[in-house]
Amino acid sequence: MARNRDRASELRSRRVRELGAEVLDVAEFELAIAHLRVPELV
Repeated sequence: MARNRDRASELRSRRVRELGAEVLDVAEFELAIAHLRVPELV
């Protein structure tokens, strides 16, 4: 995430200007997704 922080900020700033929007808050977090496989009962 740290490596992409500058690029994300640049992209966010550009889109906000284009849309005439306002950023109220920015947060960074890691998201872990587990793909659990449950056997089917036949």
